[in-house]
Amino acid sequence: MKKIISISLVCLILCLTGSAIGTEMDARSEAEGASREQVYYEYIITRAYKLRELGAYETWSLDEKAALDRILVEGGYIDITGDNAIFNDIPNEDDVSQEDAIRIAGEAITARYGITVEHSSDWIVECSFLRMNTIAMWDLRFKKKVQVIDASRGNYLYDVYEANVDSPSGAVNVVQNGQFSNGPLVEAEEVILLSNDLSKEDAINIARNAVISGWIEKRGLPEDIFLDFRVTAAVASDYQSGSLGRVWIVSFQPDDEVLCAYFYSYVVVMDSETGDVLEIDNGSSNG
Repeated sequence: MKKIISISLVCLILCLTGSAIGTEMDARSEAEGASREQVYYEYIITRAYKLRELGAYETWSLDEKAALDRILVEGGYIDITGDNAIFNDIPNEDDVSQEDAIRIAGEAITARYGITVEHSSDWIVECSFLRMNTIAMWDLRFKKKVQVIDASRGNYLYDVYEANVDSPSGAVNVVQNGQFSNGPLVEAEEVILLSNDLSKEDAINIARNAVISGWIEKRGLPEDIFLDFRVTAAVASDYQSGSLGRVWIVSFQPDDEVLCAYFYSYVVVMDSETGDVLEIDNGSSNG
């Protein structure tokens, strides 16, 4: 009987211990998840303020891109030994130099497409140096403006040629081309107002204040960063099959694709005459 009791006690102790260990592991997992989220949030906010300071991400120097990604690396968000880890870094003396990488990529693009993209004022060259576990490579994009879409926001359509150059071998493993726009592909249409409609400026101000007062804090979005979002506004009578009557639809969206993926866009729908806010949609899962 004693043995049975003893075994029963051991089983009970193991169950309790296992439960405690499981609870501790769950708590640790939650803490690690929260920590990773905090690290990525720090990265997002730092990126947002750096975009204000430096302009579009594509124009940043290698040092500036690497410094931003260092937040993810040092915070443990990116495991630099992992197979899928990709981050910006600075080339060392054994790597292909930036000058040589541009030359190699340019020659590969010329060989494939018959155009010259290097050493030409018509082309903008964007460079990133990436590391992936034991692999390193240059990612190079050559862009040429082909259409002005909205000069006031620096929005253009570009022809783009891209090549990846392995380092230190100098082998070219990707050559491709396409077109790229850093904003909507069409100019904003002129809004035709009726006599009782709010002005576009008033509609935007009402929408902006509605988002600021009720939404951005829980999304962790600083107000001054939100104020940098691209704004579009239009009047519609057929929104939701006209069930809401004539409305202003005002949208706020980051120009930067990484910020957009994190914060999404904010769409505010309001009565076109009174300015009463009828809907606010964000679609983000970050809050």
